[in-house]
Amino acid sequence: MAIADVTRAKKEGETTGLSRVIIDGETEQLFGATMFGIAGAEVIAVLSNYMAMGASYRYMQQASQPYFAGTGQGSDPRWSIRPGTCT
Repeated sequence: MAIADVTRAKKEGETTGLSRVIIDGETEQLFGATMFGIAGAEVIAVLSNYMAMGASYRYMQQASQPYFAGTGQGSDPRWSIRPGTCT
């Protein structure tokens, strides 16, 4: 996903970057992630915790995402992690 599509990046005026999450199709575990852009280190820190736990992306889908509250992203289907959506 391009950072230009992220509400927080738009609000902060920092829309250059990209994000990518790689999920193992068989185990549904997070395999890796790349984040270049606003709050990239924060996002990677959170994702690395899920990776260390060996958690399925489905577990992460159910987690609270407090920044998104009230921004409109919580209901945006582009923010749903779904298998096979990596481009």
